[in-house]
Order: sequence, then structure tokens, then C-alpha cells
Amino acid sequence: MARVMLLMVALLLVGLPVLASACEPAQKSSAFSGLYPVTKEYQIEARQFGFTPNEIRVPAGTRIRLVVTSADVDHRLAVVGMSADRENIQGRRQTLEMVAWPSGTYEIACAVVCGTGHDRMKGTLVVE
Repeated sequence: MARVMLLMVALLLVGLPVLASACEPAQKSSAFSGLYPVTKEYQIEARQFGFTPNEIRVPAGTRIRLVVTSADVDHRLAVVGMSADRENIQGRRQTLEMVAWPSGTYEIACAVVCGTGHDRMKGTLVVE
């Protein structure tokens, strides 16, 4: 009987701190705490044959909103490697939301033939 009591006391002494720490809320320093913070919005103008701004830099894990307008003809903004694209019809504001992840440099390209300089219509999204 004394052994059982001793074993129960030992389990309580070891188990209670573990149980208490498991019930605490996650600390802000956890690996996922910085993931998907508040959306940052960027205005992009598509024009034959480029994007303004030509480069966007964002911290990794940031939810971003790209608000795209076309100054001349229809375009389609595509972020190559992120499976993100949005049709951009002249005279309309189109919105593309995504999480900038993982870190790297991604090409922003026009995915609709918009004229003879279409192949040079590029920009850059840098995820740091």
C-alpha cells in the first residue's frame, strides 16, 4: 500500500507541472504566431508593357492584397510559383489576396497576350 501511495505522489509531482504547462495559452514566440498577420495592401498599375511598382518586398508569412488596375488594355497578373493570378480588365479594380510564403523571389508576369511587348511585361515579388 505504501508503494502505491509513493507512486501516486511521484506521478502527481511530475504530472501536474506538465499538465499545467499544456493548459497555458500559446506564447507569442511560437513558430506560428507571426504567420498570417494583418493584410498589407499594394496598388499595382498594369500598363503595356510593365507594372508599377515593378518590385514589391514583403516579410514572409504576410497576407497581402494586390489591388490591380489596367491603364490601357486587358491584362492578367500572375505571381509565378505561387499559383496566384487575377484577370485585370481595363477600367476595373481587381483584387488578388494571398499569403507571401515561402521566402524567395517570384516573378510577376502578364498572363494574357497584350501586345508586341507582352513577353517583357514583368515585375518582382520579394518575400523576405
